[in-house]
Amino acid sequence: MAERCAYFVSPGKAHWQHRGGKYSVCVTPTQHRELFGDVPAKPPTPLGCGVFACAYARDLETVVKVTRDQSDVAAMQQAQGIAYVPKLYSAFRLASPTRWKSAERIPARDPHAYYLDPPPKRRPAEPVAYGMVLERVWPLDASEKRKWNKRLWCVKNGIRDARKAVACCPKAKRERLRCMRDVVQLTHAYEELLQNGIELRDLHGGNVGHDTRGRLKILDLGLATGTDEPEVEWLEGAGVRREPETAKSRWMRKLCRAKQGKFRIERRSANLRKLVCEVPRPRRRRRRKPRR
Repeated sequence: MAERCAYFVSPGKAHWQHRGGKYSVCVTPTQHRELFGDVPAKPPTPLGCGVFACAYARDLETVVKVTRDQSDVAAMQQAQGIAYVPKLYSAFRLASPTRWKSAERIPARDPHAYYLDPPPKRRPAEPVAYGMVLERVWPLDASEKRKWNKRLWCVKNGIRDARKAVACCPKAKRERLRCMRDVVQLTHAYEELLQNGIELRDLHGGNVGHDTRGRLKILDLGLATGTDEPEVEWLEGAGVRREPETAKSRWMRKLCRAKQGKFRIERRSANLRKLVCEVPRPRRRRRRKPRR
């Protein structure tokens, strides 16, 4: 039987460049136990959200990331082994119903002004959700993000030499030495990803962080190009294993509905099914004993 939703998560944010925006994903008890490793008591609290994904705390060393960006999952799998990419422990495609939080309006169109009006906006298809268990990486604070937005110009231009990285770093001696070291390290990571065929198109200060040892890490590899199809398993949940309707099952369902019962299909093997109709038994009234 299909599981009911334990709770809903709503990853992502509304963005003017990407249609759809925020969406909701049904998470079943089986999926929660596989991703978080415990029994679902309440919905997890997000640590941070982007346009396509949200990260949820699992424990002190790992996080669970729910995303609809297929390139992020594929790039994480291809980039395993690079020191500046978080470790990927497991990845699944969540076989759960998803839906957009806010529906887009389709504007009315005058048929006589075909060449003047823009084509009507169509609502995008329902998103496909992925769940990943990743190494926990701590993001930068607001002040460091502003600094890194300037430093990443050197990274994208491939500046390996620490002398040339001075132009992207502050004038203070202590901050400059640390900045030059970080820029050179991240430049090597950026070029190593390019050698593996992964080109980052969304590299900014919000996608850079550090692990528990203080080493630089790239948080998000989303919107990357040059990635293959992600090799992930289906993590089944609500709305899965729906058996095809037959003439016998439709007749049995109508008969069971007339008896006010519950109809279900039990799969005994690959080719054997059993149609079950559970009809509630009427309560028997106890006869009162006559008074003597």
